[in-house]
Amino acid sequence: ADALLATALATRQRVLGPAHVEIAGTLALQAQLRARQERLAEALALAGQAVAMLKQVVPADHPTLATTLI
Repeated sequence: ADALLATALATRQRVLGPAHVEIAGTLALQAQLRARQERLAEALALAGQAVAMLKQVVPADHPTLATTLI
């Protein structure tokens, strides 16, 4: 799963640019995976990146931002 998410992230960054809601979603998925693997420091860092990116590309009341914060 790690390798597939890394490939997806690289592809999305190449196609969509450095900041996009889809890239933030992939970062959030990576964070969830790391949390399930009990790699909590990595999970927290990835979740933080996802939230920071979403704050740049969607309004503060966007549902994607809210679900990523949970």
